Amino acid sequence: MPARPPRTRWSPSVVALFELLFRPWMRRRLSGVYIAGLPRAVPDDRPILFIANHLGWWDGFVLREVQRRIRPRAPLFITMTGENLRKFSGLRFMGSIDVGRDSPAELRRALRFFDEQRQASADFTTVLFPQGALWPARRRPVGFRRGITTFIRVLSPVTVIPVAIDYEMFDRPTPGAFLSVGEPIVI
Repeated sequence: MPARPPRTRWSPSVVALFELLFRPWMRRRLSGVYIAGLPRAVPDDRPILFIANHLGWWDGFVLREVQRRIRPRAPLFITMTGENLRKFSGLRFMGSIDVGRDSPAELRRALRFFDEQRQASADFTTVLFPQGALWPARRRPVGFRRGITTFIRVLSPVTVIPVAIDYEMFDRPTPGAFLSVGEPIVI
């Protein structure tokens, strides 16, 4: 019987240490993170669910920049595939969780985790990439995997915030991350 993976949790000290090292590295790899459409007010009595397209491995980190401006002190839970989380298991201490794309048991575990978080406190943010895989920004049709409504039902009442991500080179040697934040949907 395989060992149960370590439990996901948000450790502010682990996140602070990671960002102390990672943020300067990210600044050298990205010419900037540009955010348009930040909401003026988001209800603070419910969790936030970012629904975003998925282009590259740093999407969760650039979405942290949006979360930093909306609800900076709240834990941020980023959904991932089990395969990627096994490769980077340290991300569990920064709130990354396996959404069970490969395993119904993992999906149930993730939903229980979010239900427990919701019961404990409404002060957290979750990122869901409904594509379920990395897709180029201009690929059509945009396909989404099932499950958004299940997450919304578990997190409700929740504020859903759609975010579109794109990376462009323009006239710089490194790409810039461009995020367009949609109007919050209070559910």
